[in-house]
Amino acid sequence: MKKFADPRKFNLQKKIESIHLETLYIYNNRIKYLENLEKIPNLTSLYLQRNYIEKLENLRHLKNLKRLYIGYNKIKVLEGLDDLKCLEELHIEKQQLSPGDCFCFDPRTIYHLAKSLKVLNVSNNKVTTFKYLAPLTNLTWIDVSHNDLDSISDICEIIRYWPHLKTAILTGNPISKQHRYRETIIANCYQLECLDGKKITDLTRTFIKRFQRERKNKKSKASLNLAEHIPGVPKNYPHTLQKAVSASLITNKLNELTFDQTPTQHIPWKALPKKSLPKCRFPKITMASGDPTTYKGCIISSFP
Repeated sequence: MKKFADPRKFNLQKKIESIHLETLYIYNNRIKYLENLEKIPNLTSLYLQRNYIEKLENLRHLKNLKRLYIGYNKIKVLEGLDDLKCLEELHIEKQQLSPGDCFCFDPRTIYHLAKSLKVLNVSNNKVTTFKYLAPLTNLTWIDVSHNDLDSISDICEIIRYWPHLKTAILTGNPISKQHRYRETIIANCYQLECLDGKKITDLTRTFIKRFQRERKNKKSKASLNLAEHIPGVPKNYPHTLQKAVSASLITNKLNELTFDQTPTQHIPWKALPKKSLPKCRFPKITMASGDPTTYKGCIISSFP
């Protein structure tokens, strides 16, 4: 492990050569460009916070890099990480963006990080949407707090692609002030355990999902308003009254269609078919002597 974080400021123009180096701290310096890192191929953790870096580049040689901390810089686009196949954690929060700029994601980089990335921190970056993050299906932890996310439907559509997500931080966004924000997010996650620092129990998750499911089914059974479909029907009445009248008309019409108005015909009692008893043949019992006699429904006869 090497640490270069002191008032003298470290300069990356000098090559760092160490085959066995795994962790490198060069945060809080005046670094503007990422260069001369090709001689540390076994690096697994790189700390570059609080510098003047404007672009992610020259990192393709760090094949074993797992954790990259590069917050508090001047980066506008998440790019240049296509070759980091082992990257599991990316912390790129609080970039110093110019007024009117927002942080963006390169879809190609996101695609190449999809299989490995598990932790992502992009808080305080003026992010307006993270629809390009959908391929990150292995995410377990994400922080997108204090951004400009205002569409909860778009967010729910994306987090459905993250079956392993357990922790999400969305505070400080416009969506966090919307009605039933917390319930909506929980209902669209598979195994979320913590939202905005508050734990979610299995009982709470089950109840919310069941409630949302029943609410959705109720909305799908929308009542018909005839005033919206039939020309000439007056529309100057309140909407609820129009729906009530429509339901009444439909019910009465169904009753007319299903009720048979023809007079009932009664069949005379004498015309009904009579039930006939089945003919029974009684078994014969042969006695030793005497004439045939009947005994309790049986014909008794003697031997000849």
